[in-house]
Amino acid sequence: MGKPEVQDELTRRRERGRRSQAAFRKRQAQSTQALEAQNRRLKEGIQAAVNAAQGDERPEMLRILRDLAIAAALDVPETFSQERVRDDKDGSTTEFTSFNTTEAAARACDDVSWSLDLPPATQYRLDCSMWLNPLHYMRISLPPQDILPYLGPGAETFAGLMFWSVMEHSQSGCKTHISETSVKTGLGHCKATQSIKPSFVQTMAKARLEYKETGSISQEYRAAAEDDLGLVLCNLIEVDYCSRGKDPNLWLSCLAIEQRIQKVIGEAALNTLRKAANKQGDPVLQELTENVKCSLYNSAFLSI
Repeated sequence: MGKPEVQDELTRRRERGRRSQAAFRKRQAQSTQALEAQNRRLKEGIQAAVNAAQGDERPEMLRILRDLAIAAALDVPETFSQERVRDDKDGSTTEFTSFNTTEAAARACDDVSWSLDLPPATQYRLDCSMWLNPLHYMRISLPPQDILPYLGPGAETFAGLMFWSVMEHSQSGCKTHISETSVKTGLGHCKATQSIKPSFVQTMAKARLEYKETGSISQEYRAAAEDDLGLVLCNLIEVDYCSRGKDPNLWLSCLAIEQRIQKVIGEAALNTLRKAANKQGDPVLQELTENVKCSLYNSAFLSI
């Protein structure tokens, strides 16, 4: 694939990402508005029932109305404040001071008219009167291909430790450098990536960290979590380097860095570095490794 074709593909992906984010925000706003409308209608229905009560209804009905008013955070009329029920056996009276708001609310839900025309995705009420957010179940469950070598056991390798430490460093607010300036430096080494905004790179990092922590990615980061986006970027950079007569091997992933180090210093020395990267072993080497992580973020964030 030539440079123009790769650049066009990246542009199309970014445009799809923008449209996807806009559609997600629209669905989220519609869902929120629908929930607010449903809650408002429920409260209005309860308030209407409370207003219609005369205070001389059956004690059970008054208790239900009072429970509903309390559950909906409405003012409870004085006539409901302390109902007294005559005991059929001895004529004494008993004051009721405890209420089952869940049972009462569930009982009243069937009596409220829901005439609001809601989008299909927002009709998710259960009989127990609990509400679920359908957007929670629209999360992306497949990881981006570029992080596959650093998941599971791969997260504990030297390459994995370096990869995730740089990702976490991007969100740490390190005072050694200004985040956006550092990302621009990383993007500036290649013409093919100069048009990418630092905010998008930050979103890519957030999406990958979210997958590592939760096993899925939210719709908010969908545009930066496309399956092969990282591989497309790497291919774009390699094409650019070759077109300018530069060695593509200057562009290394963490996995490639680990392989090169192992080739130079051997397995035993690499294992020592891995322990230092995992904050184990020689304290001096640990400190040096932390400085290397910070420098990697400064100069080559996007290459990770």
